[in-house]
Amino acid sequence: MKNEIIIIICLLCIVNISIAGDIELLADIIDRNVKDQETKVFLIDTFIENTIEYEYHYHPKSITTTWRTKKGDCTDKTLIKYYLLKRMEIPVRLVHGYLWDEKHDFYLFKDNNNTWTSFEPYVTQVGYGVW
Repeated sequence: MKNEIIIIICLLCIVNISIAGDIELLADIIDRNVKDQETKVFLIDTFIENTIEYEYHYHPKSITTTWRTKKGDCTDKTLIKYYLLKRMEIPVRLVHGYLWDEKHDFYLFKDNNNTWTSFEPYVTQVGYGVW
C-alpha cells in the first residue's frame, strides 16, 4: 500500500511539473520518494513517453528544446530519460543503432537484480534487433 501511495504522489507531482515546466524537479521528487530503482525508471520513462510527442527529424535537438516544444524522436526522448536517470545516479547506457532497418536510440539501465535491461518493447535481450 505504501508503494501505491508514493506512486500516486509522484503522479500528482508530474501533473504539476507538466504545467510548471521544471523537468529536473521531477527527477528530484521521484528520487526522494521512491526507493525501488525499477519503479524510478518506470516513472521517468512513462512520463517522457506520455509528455513528448513523437516527431521525426534528421538531427537530434537539445534536451531544452525537446522539453520546451514537447516534440522529439527516439533520440531526443532517450537523451532526456538518460539525463534524468543520471541525475538520480541510476546506472544507464545509451544505445544507438538500427531496428528493422530504421535508426533507433534507446537506453539500458541496471535493474534491481543488477542486470542491464530496457523497457523497449522490441528489445527482449541486449543485442536483439538493435546493432
